This record gives sequence, structure tokens and C-alpha cells, in this order.
Amino acid sequence: MLEGGEHRKDPRLYTLAAAVHVTSTVRRMAVDLAGLGVPLMVLRGPPVQLRLLGDASSYRSADVDLLVPAHHHRRVFKLLLQDGWDFSPENGVLWRLDRAAAFTKRGVTVDLHWGLHAHTVSARHLRPLERALWLDAAPSADGWCEPRIEPLAVYLAVHGAASGFHKPESLLLIGAAGRLVSDWVGVETLARRAHVWPAVRHALAAAQGDRTGPMPPLFDGRGRRIASAAGREVRARLSRPALRAALRVVRSRRSD
Repeated sequence: MLEGGEHRKDPRLYTLAAAVHVTSTVRRMAVDLAGLGVPLMVLRGPPVQLRLLGDASSYRSADVDLLVPAHHHRRVFKLLLQDGWDFSPENGVLWRLDRAAAFTKRGVTVDLHWGLHAHTVSARHLRPLERALWLDAAPSADGWCEPRIEPLAVYLAVHGAASGFHKPESLLLIGAAGRLVSDWVGVETLARRAHVWPAVRHALAAAQGDRTGPMPPLFDGRGRRIASAAGREVRARLSRPALRAALRVVRSRRSD
């Protein structure tokens, strides 16, 4: 990363340095995991910006979404901790259920996934999308795996819709992925299989500037999402630091 006040003089230079730093960090991680026989897939971050937008520094991003096979996630945890990564205090108490955890090191945040979840939609119900991402994924020159554009477009659309597109950059990636898609039947089939087609269709339209209708429910299956506002509030509270601290106290008392 840049030292001193250089980035204040040239924010673009700082964004470029950040992209290089994140990319080189992920590259080293991919090489280390390959030595253990563990494939690593990049789903968001500067490497995906380079693939879809042609510029890894098209916008500043110090975090990256990574996916590993579920049966390898404990080995990946061990490697990250041994390599000096910190388990982020922002991880909620549901990280095991969500099959995702964040790690930080030297200004980089890695959102490690060994499954896919999106807000109220559990990893279990997004397995069709997870399987599709791995299917026919190609190794990149940097050592990580790149999914086919169709499942990547679905993933980015689901991720953007789940966050309510609160980051404008998400629409940039969704739109860029959509322009590269050639198999639209495959996109719709996959999204329907994962019960997220209305949300994916809305996200793709929004990325093209068409936001005329309200956002549909993220998940259109039955009995598989927290549908009520009260349920969403409970889930939000479960990620708060105070509750995590209280749970640690309870566990310590049980172990006494």
C-alpha cells in the first residue's frame, strides 16, 4: 500500500495500489492453497473487476469474495490463521450456518465462503448456484479458478439484490457480466433452480437502468426464508457485538 500522503495527492494512484495489493495477496493465497490441493475461486474484488470491466482499479475495493469447496474449509481456516490473518470481529454468530467468515490482514478483508448465502436465503438453498459456479470453472494464469460467466452473473445479481444495491459498483459488475452472457436460457434455468429468478431478473434490468418496478422478494421458494420484518430484525440482532459477547459469557459458564 502507499505510504504517507501520496494517495491524498492522487486518489486514482491509491486505488490502483490497493487493487495491486489485493490481487497479489489473493494470488499468494491461491498458490498456498494449491499446494494443499485446495482450489480457490474469486467471486468479487479487483480480479473480477479486471475480468468484467477491464480494469482492476475501476473502483476502490479492499475486500474480496472467495469460495472454496466445503469439505476443505477447515484446512483453509488453519492456513489463514497460521499466515497471520485475523478472524474478523464483524462475523456474526451465524457464520457457521451462513458458511462464510471474514478475515483481515494488512488492510485486506477476505470474505471466505464454503457455501453461498444471501441475506435471508440460506447456503443450503443456494447449492444449485454453488455447484454451477464450480462446474467447468477454468484455472486462471494467477492460480485461482474463474467460473463461467453465466453462474457468475447470477451470483453477482443475487449479491447485489440482497444488499439492495447499496453500493453502486454492484450494478456496474452485474451489467458488465450481463453483456458477456451468451446463454440466457442457462441463466434463467439456474436462477429458477435456486428460486431467485425474479430477483436476478430485476437486478439485471436495474443494471441496464430499468428500475421501474419494486424489488421482488429475494427468494421465491416456500418456507425457506425469514419472511417477516420481525424475523429479519432478529437475524440482524444476532450479528451485534453485544450479543456475541453475551453468548461467550454463557458458553464460559456452561464449561465451568
